[in-house]
Amino acid sequence: MTTLAQYQAHARRSDPITSHDAARAISPLLSPIQRDVLRFAAIKGTSGFDDTELQFYFADDGSSHRTRRAELTEEGMIRDTGRKIRYEGDRCHRIIWAITAKGLVENGRRALKDCE
Repeated sequence: MTTLAQYQAHARRSDPITSHDAARAISPLLSPIQRDVLRFAAIKGTSGFDDTELQFYFADDGSSHRTRRAELTEEGMIRDTGRKIRYEGDRCHRIIWAITAKGLVENGRRALKDCE
């Protein structure tokens, strides 16, 4: 599974401090799809969303957005609300996910960076 650390730039230990500063400055902490999922979670707010809503919103027939949601959950930016929903015709309940405080901070940081 992909982790956020795989998307970060690195500098060698022997590199000057400016190289380390540059690596931190340009590192996208989130992949583009992770950013999209986090923005969607921020839009949904405390009411949350399930994976079906997520896939419908992005017109995703595969699992790309669900997988990115799972990665963001592992990073503590999205959480299981403890609530579940069952659609008509479903055999199982679906988990309702919501953005966390950490996710809101990261989403806001990304939004500010996009405005620069």
